[in-house]
Amino acid sequence: MTQCLTWQVVDQRQTGECLDAVDLEALRAVMQRIDSDHGGALLHSGERTEAQVSVLLDLYGHLVLFAKASQFSPFKTSTLLGIVHQVHETSVADRLSRLHSYDLLRELVVRHSVHRPPYSTMVFSVREVQDIDTYMMSTYYRHYKMYVYCFVPREVATLRTVMLNDTVEVPPVQLPPLSAAIREDVWKEKMQERVRTLEETEMEEQWIASDALSEEQKRSGTLDSLTLKAGIRAQLEEIRDAVSKKSTDCLDLIEEKLTALEAKVNELQSGGSRGRLSSKGSSKRK
Repeated sequence: MTQCLTWQVVDQRQTGECLDAVDLEALRAVMQRIDSDHGGALLHSGERTEAQVSVLLDLYGHLVLFAKASQFSPFKTSTLLGIVHQVHETSVADRLSRLHSYDLLRELVVRHSVHRPPYSTMVFSVREVQDIDTYMMSTYYRHYKMYVYCFVPREVATLRTVMLNDTVEVPPVQLPPLSAAIREDVWKEKMQERVRTLEETEMEEQWIASDALSEEQKRSGTLDSLTLKAGIRAQLEEIRDAVSKKSTDCLDLIEEKLTALEAKVNELQSGGSRGRLSSKGSSKRK
């Protein structure tokens, strides 16, 4: 996967060192050494205060302890660290709300839990995804406002009041001559024509976009889509053939029933005609 976060924040050796730490204090020391060896890539200690670095050490330290308690492999632990690291840095930089931050976490976790190369890869199982979601909701997102207060810079709004009496209206530099003026009805007609042209252009653009979207949906809904894998395409073709066969069998059965019913109707009509003829013959003989 092109955007896989495994070994992106901490490599295999560093992940092993984190998992070998016996307690939180040892983990904090290991992470500080990793951050200093890689120029602050993990904690961004050169840009943050000591209190902010301490908060991040607690966040990532408890995350590693959770991974150890869940018996995650170094591969999964590194992936989880990369996901939480990207979620936190993006949430702080873009001032995301708790809902949008959680949407980002869910997107990254799903991207690392479904085997659909090159778009996603399967690192975590369904049960592990549920455990990660429960852990993050009970820790990081439970105290999300405190993280925002700690890491997001404050914004100060300056309000300035301007008295209208103090403003001076500046006349235009040059006025157009009266000979260039047009009648009001002509001006209104030009304005209406301009609005009509803009509306037609906008409608044409919407039609083009709608046609392109319909074509894309039609192409993505067929079995000829390039994004479908060979196995998925084979399964879809098998399902389609089964449905077609079932529909054909149903039509054949209906056709047989209609034929039998038509034969019975013809037989009844023939019997009725013979009965009427015989009754007429007997009446004549009398």
